[in-house]
Order: sequence, then structure tokens, then C-alpha cells
Amino acid sequence: MKSLIEHIKPALLLFLLLGIGFSSLVWGQSFTASVSENNVALGGRFQYAIEIENIDKGNLEMPDFGTFKVVGGPSQSRQSMNINGKQSFSMTYTYVLQATKEGKHTISAARLTGGKRPYATENISINVYKEKAAGAKSSTKEVFARLSISKSQLYPGEELIATHKLYSKLELESIDLREDVHYDGFMATALKFNPNQVSTEVLNGVRYYVLTIDKSVLTPVKRGLLTLPGLKIDVVTRQAKQVKTNHPFFPYQTRYEKTTHNITGNSASIQVKDFPGNKPLSFSGAVGNFTVSSSLTNTTTTANNAVNYKITVKGNGNIQLIDVPKPNFPKSFEVYDPEVSESKTSKTWDFLIIPRNAGSYEIEPFEFSFFDMRSKTYKTLKTDAQIIEVLVDQNDQTTSLIGSASNASDQSQSGLTLQTSSSNFKQDLSVFFGSWRHLFLAFIPFILLGLFLIFMQKNKALKADVVGYAKRKAHRAAQSKMKLAYKAMQEDKQAVFYEETLQALYGFIQDKLNITQSDTTKEHLKVKLFKNNISEELIDQFMQTVEDCEMAQYAPSSSVSMQQTYQNSIDLIKALNHKI
Repeated sequence: MKSLIEHIKPALLLFLLLGIGFSSLVWGQSFTASVSENNVALGGRFQYAIEIENIDKGNLEMPDFGTFKVVGGPSQSRQSMNINGKQSFSMTYTYVLQATKEGKHTISAARLTGGKRPYATENISINVYKEKAAGAKSSTKEVFARLSISKSQLYPGEELIATHKLYSKLELESIDLREDVHYDGFMATALKFNPNQVSTEVLNGVRYYVLTIDKSVLTPVKRGLLTLPGLKIDVVTRQAKQVKTNHPFFPYQTRYEKTTHNITGNSASIQVKDFPGNKPLSFSGAVGNFTVSSSLTNTTTTANNAVNYKITVKGNGNIQLIDVPKPNFPKSFEVYDPEVSESKTSKTWDFLIIPRNAGSYEIEPFEFSFFDMRSKTYKTLKTDAQIIEVLVDQNDQTTSLIGSASNASDQSQSGLTLQTSSSNFKQDLSVFFGSWRHLFLAFIPFILLGLFLIFMQKNKALKADVVGYAKRKAHRAAQSKMKLAYKAMQEDKQAVFYEETLQALYGFIQDKLNITQSDTTKEHLKVKLFKNNISEELIDQFMQTVEDCEMAQYAPSSSVSMQQTYQNSIDLIKALNHKI
């Protein structure tokens, strides 16, 4: 065996040194070794292969095969290709080895030296067993699914990557998912990959063909120990078999044998840890590394004119789950719920504000905190204070009315002459006119008119704010529905009771969180409630009450109590109304 290896070394070295001209741009480099089986019967044969990819110079040192006997090889194969000007090439050297001794044996690493950098393969362990041993057979799986995760412990809002792959030593005929890939307890964002691209990987020394089934970025929306289920998939493979025939010239014919594999992949457990103590008051669950800024569309405006105040968070992390508390605006400002826009690396909250009174105002610095994964600490940022000058609106109706009233009062005071026969009456009139009582009574109609106009204008603006209007009426609308549910419970109308209760619960959340009917799924509701800092316990209570209603609605014999469901619903609506 040793003389055989020494004999082939010069040829391998010559090839590697010549490099066949591949000194331009190439794909990634690799130097790997693999076997066809890592569990072999005594006397059985298996293949050992070394694959060199995109390395054009070096001295190849073969491994020590130890107790294994070389019965064939090395056979050589070469592949090369050119894609968009980038060249890729590989060389494979394959040996046929025979197991000569029972037990666990190791094939040492092959090495490649003398080039730009040294390379070495992994050691490969081979288990050799007696063929007649009870129940002894190869443990090398031909087809299996594998779930890999980038991390097993993380904080709420932190991201991980989950990848489902299918591994096969055989040619794939077809695949069919028995269940869709799902990630309960996580918000998933699919990553781009080519579902038809077959690659190769070496696991435990065995080379497999690999097909990626799903690859997603996951962000936990629950805390505690979460489990990702394994892939459930049906795979049909085919394997070439030589069949003897009676043909005089072609005694053997190749036929393909198809096999169906019902595969369930491994699951993975993930621990979602609680955040450390001493959370800043401005911390709302942001995890990553961020910057924050604020801006005004105008720093000078007139009373009753709208201005936009924007808060922008940029950086890397759980952008989608970030929400910010409402800034501290001056009390005389009318403020509407913000419009939210986001991308992969930024999120902006655009507040529409209307100053009602003239003057110089300061919008306080906005404070934003996040949990930095690198330092495992909280970091707090502040924006600059924003100064806005609000001028008097010359076209303001209430202002002009008050001015007119004042002029009318002055004219009546200067031009009014009364003739009476009583000197006491003249004296009383002279005391009354110009007094604070006279001015107060003269202004009352105009003050009332001004207040009425302001009320009408504000009421019109409130009604125009559809989202805000829906949020304000959410609790009242839910209470009305629960009154109908209570009446149905008193009349023992079970179907009506659960229908009204469900409408109350779903309608309340839709109005409060601005969720459309088409987006009202349980998973979406969980995410929205979590983003609004609702506790897991309260979210679970809400979901359980909804499920009880749905079960009782379609299964009248259910043990769910209407009285208990009614009380739970009332308590839930009350608790959520205080928190959202």
C-alpha cells in the first residue's frame, strides 16, 4: 500500500503544480475527504474519496489507511466549468478499501501543503462489525432530513436562522411535504434560496447530496423553552440495478429500483431568555444596534395648521417588532396616531400635530432604549429637542369674532344715552355701564359662539381620524356586544351568546390595533398584542377564551360554561383596554 501511494505522488504533484492555467477568478476553495459508508461489515468494501476544489498548487499527502486494505484505486476524475467569467474546477481521487479487522478504526487526515496555505481533511471514524452479528447492519442513513439552527439561546426580539435540508446518497425521484413548515412561537421571514439547487456536504465522513427545503429568519414572540418541529416529508429515490437478461449481445440491462421513504426530521429546542433587570423606562423590546433621530417638517407655522413630527430608528435588529412610546407634546397640541413606514433597516413614526395656540413651544427630546447583543447591556439614546414657533392665525374665525365683540362693546358704551326721570336710575346706569358685569354679559354670547365653533372643528377632526375614532369607540362597542351576549345567556341561546362574544372580542382588538378583517388570524393577533407589550399570560387568556367560544359554537355539547366565558371576556376587555 505504501509503495502504491509513493508511486502516484509525482503525478499528483505535477498536476497540482501545473494548475492547468486556473489563476484567474475562481469559486470558493475546499479540500475534503469522505467515505461511502462509516459502518462496514468485516471483509466488506467501501470507497474513500478526496475532493480538491479550486486549488491549483500544492503537494498532496495521502492519509494513513491503518488496518484498511487498498484493493482499488486511486481512480481520478476531473470537472471544470466557466460561469460568467468565473472558473471552477475540481479533482477527485477515489480508493476502494476493505475492512480487515473488527472494531472502531480511524482514517487519518489527508494534507495539502506547499501552496498559498496548508489544507487538511477531517479524520474519519469507521466502525467494522461482524457480518453475522445479531441485528448488525449499516447505520449510515441513505435519506434523512435535518434541521439546523444558528443559535439555541436568545433574547426576545433576537433573530436566529433555521434551515431544513434533505440529505440523500441516492438519486431523488420526487419529494412531497406531508405538513407545511411552521414555526409556532416565532415570527418567520423567509430567506431567498434556490429550491432546485443540489449541493454536496460531508457529515460524519459521508458525502451526501443536499437539497434545501426551507430557510427562514425567526424572531421569538414568546418566552421560555420553545420547540421547532422536524420536517415531515415523503421522498421517492431510485437506484440503478444490473439485471441479467437472455440477450446474446447485452447480457445485462440497467433498471432503476424505486423506494419510498417516509421521513421525519429532527426537532430543535430553543431557550428564549428574559431580559436582564434594571430595564430603562424607555425600553420597549428593541434588540440589536440602532440610532434614533427626530425632525419637524416646519419649525414655524400658524395656529391650527398641521405639522409632521417624525421619529426614525435605523440599524440592525428586530425592526419589525419595535414600537415607540408617544412623545411628550405640549398640552395645547392636538396629536393624531402616527403613520408607520418601515424597511429592513429602518422604521419611521410620522405624527400629525396641530398647534392650537400661538407661542413658542419645545417638543422634549425623545428617549429610545435598546438591548445591545454584543455587550449584553441596555443602551439609551436621546434626540435633540425641537423648537416650533406658532404664529397667530389671522384668518382664525374665533379670533375675529372676539375682536368684533370688543368693538361693539366699546361703541355701545360711548354712544348710548338714556333719558330717565329718576336721578337714582341714571346713577345706577352710570355705575353699571363699563363695569366688569357689563363687559362679562356683553361677551357671553360671543364666548359661547367661539367655544361652539372650536367644539365643532375638533369634533370634525376627530371623526376624520378613522383609526383614532375606532380606537376610542372600541371599548364602548365591545360593551354593547357583551350586553347582547348577556341577554342571550339569560335566554339560554347558546349559539347567539358565543357569536356575540366572539364579535365583541375580535371587534375590540381590530378597533384597538387597527387590524382589518382579512388580517384577523390568531397568529397575527399574537404578534400585534406582543408588539403592544401585552403580557404572555394575558395573550394566552385571550386566545384560550376565543378557542372556547369557537369550540362551544360548533360543539353544543362542550363543557365550556357560558357564565365563565362571559366573565372571562368582560375581564379581558377591561384589562386590555387599560393596556392598549
